[in-house]
Amino acid sequence: MNTLLAIDGGGTGTRVFLLYEDGRVIARGDSGPSNFHNAGEQEAVDHICQAVRRAFSSLGKSPSQVAGVFAGLAAMKSSADRARMTAALESRGLAVPGSLVVQSDVFNAHAGGFAGAPGIVVIAGTGSFCFGRDSLNQTSACGGWGWFLGDEGAAFGLGADALRRAVRAADGREAGSALLASALSFFQITDPDEIPARLYSGGNRTPAVAAFAEVVIQLAREGDAGALGVLEKGVQHLAELVAVVDSQLQFPEGAEVVLLGGCARSGAPYQPLLEQTIRYRCPGIRLVEPRGDSEFGACWNALRLAHPGLPVADLPDISRHY
Repeated sequence: MNTLLAIDGGGTGTRVFLLYEDGRVIARGDSGPSNFHNAGEQEAVDHICQAVRRAFSSLGKSPSQVAGVFAGLAAMKSSADRARMTAALESRGLAVPGSLVVQSDVFNAHAGGFAGAPGIVVIAGTGSFCFGRDSLNQTSACGGWGWFLGDEGAAFGLGADALRRAVRAADGREAGSALLASALSFFQITDPDEIPARLYSGGNRTPAVAAFAEVVIQLAREGDAGALGVLEKGVQHLAELVAVVDSQLQFPEGAEVVLLGGCARSGAPYQPLLEQTIRYRCPGIRLVEPRGDSEFGACWNALRLAHPGLPVADLPDISRHY
């Protein structure tokens, strides 16, 4: 039976799955981030290949050619991005030319959340993005511009906004919050003047800033006013993404909306605040539980490569056996 490869690559980690064309997922491998805009092309490809090797090694085998590969990767916003990563992965022997499909990781998120059905998915993990598909197969996307231009409301955006508030506190421009003390502790420094050196040197700091969001959410959970302000600003940005996508598609009975990503699904206080804000901005939508996560979506997309043209309802069920 043909073996397929499913890749779910994000800003903080890469997950690879081996599955058969009957839907059985037989192995998994994990590695570091594969957002090539942040990590660099070489490091992103290295992490993908490392995760592939780990998946095969869990079966006691070495990597070999597979029948089809679907790679849903962060930062794949343009056709030039997709062509670049396709060429880079093919050059490493990951797939026979023509058998590899590279798309944005939002395709994994949507496939996981809806298993092919219409709806809108809003993702707030390391970064933020919103993507919708209606029953006419029209699509709309909003966000996904990366840490410098976007990622508001996701872990990086929350962490960065909290750090801005922390340095304002260091200047005396803002008070009444534990954000500054928490930032110094998190980054293991004692002097606020050391913050720029810690953040502006030494390579990709996206994962560290995103990880600080967990501290911010915990502070908000404890009632810290500054941290709560960060979360309130973040949910407004995410609700705006949903409102724009919803306005550009046709959902006669109102769109179903799924929240995905560690930040969006972090529980109280952020998740209920986000749900409340989305309902306020888009009264006609219905928030529903996802059918699966982006890992399930990656496997689902890989499975479609083996069954082109087969209706969604007739695809084999995905089951994990590793």
